[in-house]
Amino acid sequence: MKKFIVFFGILFFTLHLNAQNLSIFVASSASKAMSEVKDEFLKTHPEDKIELVFGASGKYYELLKQGREFDLFFGGY
Repeated sequence: MKKFIVFFGILFFTLHLNAQNLSIFVASSASKAMSEVKDEFLKTHPEDKIELVFGASGKYYELLKQGREFDLFFGGY
């Protein structure tokens, strides 16, 4: 049941992400995993562009203050 709720929660919040260009901020600790996810996704969606920005949450905060926007945020734990 928990997985079901998580799935639909993610689906609900990402429905607007029907764009061909995504900018995603990823915590440094998840850089390898997210790079692999990106590569697999682009195999089936080669027309899409995904920009991954890696760093600490402090870097994310600084970029937001400078006016940078991201479509998704994957923070560390």
